[in-house]
Amino acid sequence: MLPAALLAAFALAFTIAILVGWSLIFTRYYIVATNTKADALGVGYWLLLVLGCVFLVMVVLTLIYLLVSNVRRSRLVQQQTTFIDGVTHELRSPLASLLLAIDTLDTRRLDDEQRARFIATMRDDIDRLRTLVEHVLAAARLEHEEQELDYREFSPRELGEECATAIRRRYKLPERAITVEVADDLRVISDPVALTTIANNLLDNAVKYSRDNVAVTMNITFDDMLRVAVRDQGIGLTSAQRKRVFGRFYRVRHSDTAPVRGTGLGLYVVRALARRLGGDVDVESDGQGQGSCFTLRVPAQLPSHPAAAAATTASASTGETRKEASR
Repeated sequence: MLPAALLAAFALAFTIAILVGWSLIFTRYYIVATNTKADALGVGYWLLLVLGCVFLVMVVLTLIYLLVSNVRRSRLVQQQTTFIDGVTHELRSPLASLLLAIDTLDTRRLDDEQRARFIATMRDDIDRLRTLVEHVLAAARLEHEEQELDYREFSPRELGEECATAIRRRYKLPERAITVEVADDLRVISDPVALTTIANNLLDNAVKYSRDNVAVTMNITFDDMLRVAVRDQGIGLTSAQRKRVFGRFYRVRHSDTAPVRGTGLGLYVVRALARRLGGDVDVESDGQGQGSCFTLRVPAQLPSHPAAAAATTASASTGETRKEASR
């Protein structure tokens, strides 16, 4: 199926061709029928011809607008349906697992090792549900511009290691599966909560779209900005997918791979948070099967920088103001 924009371009070009051809044919017919010279047609004739052409153009543009709107609406409905299916699956699986574990603990006598194993499984399921809820709530807050920023001093190395550890635990991966590389062991000032959300989503996305042997690298550097690059050896992206991968509800699908579970909100949250922090995120990929590299760039200040102190003071003042207002 051709894209709506291409269909609209064809329709517009076709309309212009019809208008020009119709005008020439009608003018020639009028001249022949009335035995009138071309330079003596008069203002009324040309005015009528122009009004007819303008009316036809307006009709065609309206049809094009309706076509594009309908295609966009259909795409949004499809994305929402996919999102609902994804959320339903994400909810059903851990809930069923939790119910089974609770029934087992309630009806059987288990030794300490078995009980610990079931409790660990239940914790994993709860963590999966918590992640799902956080994604949905974060997307809702960002959609309504209600995400608050809290600038504090933190260590990018510690943040990266904590995120990598959390993702390894979630997917039961060995330590070598996710490598964190930090050029300098320094401390910066930005919003560590927002950056933790971004890093977790980037790592989670890299693992989900990797093949059996997960090999993900997170490289953190700082020059004039804080840069976080997450590279994987996964299924890769086409040019068209790179343009849409940060869209809300969008999930990458390849014909030779099984559908990846999820809500399609992770990368949407990443870009929205990055832009809220004054930065951005982009993606590079050489194509299907060639892996991907997502690079985050956000402003950050060193603790000794005067602007950093001002930002921290302003953030603290804002927090105190909100507390007073809540009282």
